[in-house]
Amino acid sequence: MLLASSSEVDVVLKALCNIKNTVKSHRNINDYKETILAELPDLVNEACSVPRFGLELTPWSNWNGESNPLWWSSYNDVKHQRDIHFDKANLKNTLNSMAALNIVILYYYRELLAQAGEDYQFKDVTKKFQPESSLIKFSDSYYYSLLIAG
Repeated sequence: MLLASSSEVDVVLKALCNIKNTVKSHRNINDYKETILAELPDLVNEACSVPRFGLELTPWSNWNGESNPLWWSSYNDVKHQRDIHFDKANLKNTLNSMAALNIVILYYYRELLAQAGEDYQFKDVTKKFQPESSLIKFSDSYYYSLLIAG
């Protein structure tokens, strides 16, 4: 799962960066970081939770400093030397990778919708995600609440 989710992060993050900066070449995670910090700096502070287990995940927080996310480094280690670094394909890194993927998908679709000339809030984007994730969630403010009148 770490390899699959992190590979997808790479694909979606590159597409997001190409939307935000059509001039720059986005070849690797360091290029992505540069564009994200310049164009979408709030992304690095986004959090997801795993409510069932009381976990809070901030998979991009390392980008506030000099290093890349630990889950990303672990993904690369496993991808290139699986026999040596197999222990890094663990639940912690996988959950952080999946949270990172959820965050970049959220931003990517908001940008796609903005290109269509519509101003979308995150809750407008999450409303389009079907089925809604029950494992990894954004904060409640990213969802419309359902009111049932009786």
